[in-house]
Amino acid sequence: LADLRRKASIPSLLTASKLATALRWSLNELRGGLAVGPGNLKVTGITGSGEMWAEVTPSANREISLAILGEPLETIEIGTNDIPGYRQGDFAAGPRMLAGNLDNLIGAECIVHTKDGRRLLTYLMRGSKRGLYTLRSHLATVPDLVDVAIDWAAPVKIVFRSPQQ
Repeated sequence: LADLRRKASIPSLLTASKLATALRWSLNELRGGLAVGPGNLKVTGITGSGEMWAEVTPSANREISLAILGEPLETIEIGTNDIPGYRQGDFAAGPRMLAGNLDNLIGAECIVHTKDGRRLLTYLMRGSKRGLYTLRSHLATVPDLVDVAIDWAAPVKIVFRSPQQ
């Protein structure tokens, strides 16, 4: 960083990308430009009965911000085919919520970071005391983690599917 501040060296794109990721900045922000928002998804259709869908009319056209509730998304890649409902290469994403605001996530599938550093894709359940939670696995054979203190949780709001392989 000192070399970069003195402009003694020009970082490679890989180095700049790693630095931006560590700082949770965009490459544009890192080089001193304006912050670019997280982007939007344009809604192009709506489902009807059954599995049919139709294009939305231009007047009904809308976009969904990829920043949910004004927060950037926590995004993880699914690295295995062992989690029911997911396949390897899918991405799960949701807005990070701090520990004091998790009661409304009870029963929700969440990306979780515990106070002791564990990271899980799990279901958030009530613990035996206020501020503690039970983490329920997707897999029936894996026992619940009981009375876990949580640093933050991100309810899964968006799943990007990998192409069929």
